[in-house]
Amino acid sequence: KDFFVDHMMVQELGLLPTDMEENPAKQGLVMFTAFVMFGSVPLLGFMILMAVWGKADAAEFKNFAFGISCALTAMTLLSLGGVKAVYTKQSKVKSSLLMLANGTIAGSAAFFIGEGLHYVFN
Repeated sequence: KDFFVDHMMVQELGLLPTDMEENPAKQGLVMFTAFVMFGSVPLLGFMILMAVWGKADAAEFKNFAFGISCALTAMTLLSLGGVKAVYTKQSKVKSSLLMLANGTIAGSAAFFIGEGLHYVFN
Protein backbone atom coordinates (compact mmCIF):
# COMPACT_ATOMS: atom_id res chain seq x y z
CA LYS A 1 0.00 0.00 0.00
CA ASP A 2 2.78 2.47 0.89
CA PHE A 3 4.46 1.79 -2.44
CA PHE A 4 1.35 2.84 -4.36
CA VAL A 5 0.84 5.96 -2.26
CA ASP A 6 4.47 6.97 -2.82
CA HIS A 7 4.13 6.20 -6.53
CA MET A 8 1.00 8.39 -6.81
CA MET A 9 2.71 11.21 -4.93
CA VAL A 10 5.65 11.18 -7.32
CA GLN A 11 3.85 10.53 -10.62
CA GLU A 12 0.59 12.41 -10.22
CA LEU A 13 1.40 15.19 -7.79
CA GLY A 14 5.11 15.67 -8.43
CA LEU A 15 5.89 15.39 -4.72
CA LEU A 16 8.84 13.49 -3.34
CA PRO A 17 8.01 10.99 -0.58
CA THR A 18 9.15 12.00 2.89
CA ASP A 19 11.90 10.13 4.66
CA MET A 20 10.68 9.18 8.12
CA GLU A 21 14.24 9.01 9.45
CA GLU A 22 15.03 12.69 8.78
CA ASN A 23 15.65 14.86 11.80
CA PRO A 24 13.10 17.72 12.16
CA ALA A 25 15.60 19.85 14.08
CA LYS A 26 18.08 19.58 11.21
CA GLN A 27 15.37 20.47 8.69
CA GLY A 28 14.38 23.47 10.80
CA LEU A 29 17.98 24.63 11.06
CA VAL A 30 18.45 24.32 7.30
CA MET A 31 15.23 26.32 6.67
CA PHE A 32 16.23 29.01 9.18
CA THR A 33 19.72 29.33 7.70
CA ALA A 34 18.38 29.56 4.15
CA PHE A 35 15.79 32.14 5.24
CA VAL A 36 18.42 34.31 6.92
CA MET A 37 20.91 34.02 4.06
CA PHE A 38 18.52 34.59 1.17
CA GLY A 39 16.27 37.00 3.05
CA SER A 40 19.11 39.30 4.04
CA VAL A 41 20.25 39.99 0.45
CA PRO A 42 17.68 42.74 -0.35
CA LEU A 43 18.02 44.22 3.12
CA LEU A 44 21.81 44.34 2.92
CA GLY A 45 21.57 45.91 -0.52
CA PHE A 46 19.27 48.58 0.88
CA MET A 47 21.55 49.22 3.86
CA ILE A 48 24.65 49.54 1.66
CA LEU A 49 22.82 51.95 -0.65
CA MET A 50 21.71 53.98 2.36
CA ALA A 51 25.29 54.18 3.64
CA VAL A 52 26.64 55.23 0.23
CA TRP A 53 23.80 57.53 -0.85
CA GLY A 54 23.11 59.14 2.51
CA LYS A 55 19.89 60.61 3.83
CA ALA A 56 20.11 63.99 2.09
CA ASP A 57 18.02 63.08 -0.97
CA ALA A 58 15.52 60.80 0.76
CA ALA A 59 12.69 61.19 -1.77
CA GLU A 60 14.90 60.41 -4.75
CA PHE A 61 16.67 57.65 -2.85
CA LYS A 62 13.46 55.84 -1.89
CA ASN A 63 12.44 54.94 -5.45
CA PHE A 64 15.97 54.02 -6.52
CA ALA A 65 16.55 51.83 -3.45
CA PHE A 66 13.18 50.12 -3.89
CA GLY A 67 14.05 49.23 -7.48
CA ILE A 68 17.48 47.90 -6.50
CA SER A 69 15.94 45.92 -3.65
CA CYS A 70 13.38 44.38 -6.03
CA ALA A 71 16.11 43.46 -8.51
CA LEU A 72 18.22 41.86 -5.77
CA THR A 73 15.17 39.96 -4.55
CA ALA A 74 14.46 38.66 -8.06
CA MET A 75 18.06 37.51 -8.51
CA THR A 76 17.99 35.85 -5.10
CA LEU A 77 14.73 34.03 -5.87
CA LEU A 78 16.07 32.85 -9.21
CA SER A 79 19.21 31.48 -7.60
CA LEU A 80 17.20 29.86 -4.80
CA GLY A 81 15.04 28.16 -7.43
CA GLY A 82 18.17 26.89 -9.15
CA VAL A 83 19.53 25.48 -5.90
CA LYS A 84 16.19 23.84 -5.18
CA ALA A 85 16.22 22.24 -8.64
CA VAL A 86 19.51 20.49 -7.88
CA TYR A 87 18.01 18.78 -4.84
CA THR A 88 14.61 18.00 -6.35
CA LYS A 89 16.02 16.94 -9.74
CA GLN A 90 13.75 19.33 -11.64
CA SER A 91 14.52 21.66 -14.53
CA LYS A 92 16.60 24.60 -13.24
CA VAL A 93 14.83 27.08 -15.50
CA LYS A 94 11.35 25.92 -14.54
CA SER A 95 12.18 25.75 -10.83
CA SER A 96 13.79 29.21 -10.90
CA LEU A 97 10.86 30.80 -12.73
CA LEU A 98 8.33 29.17 -10.40
CA MET A 99 10.27 30.40 -7.38
CA LEU A 100 10.37 33.90 -8.89
CA ALA A 101 6.62 33.82 -9.59
CA ASN A 102 5.84 32.58 -6.09
CA GLY A 103 8.05 35.22 -4.50
CA THR A 104 6.63 37.96 -6.71
CA ILE A 105 3.05 37.08 -5.79
CA ALA A 106 3.86 36.83 -2.07
CA GLY A 107 5.90 40.04 -2.07
CA SER A 108 3.26 41.95 -4.03
CA ALA A 109 0.54 40.79 -1.67
CA ALA A 110 2.57 41.89 1.36
CA PHE A 111 3.38 45.24 -0.26
CA PHE A 112 -0.21 46.05 -1.22
CA ILE A 113 -1.59 44.93 2.15
CA GLY A 114 0.96 47.19 3.84
CA GLU A 115 0.05 50.09 1.57
CA GLY A 116 -3.63 49.49 2.21
CA LEU A 117 -3.14 49.46 5.97
CA HIS A 118 -1.03 52.62 5.74
CA TYR A 119 -3.85 54.29 3.80
CA VAL A 120 -6.50 53.12 6.31
CA PHE A 121 -4.65 54.19 9.43
CA ASN A 122 -3.22 57.52 8.20
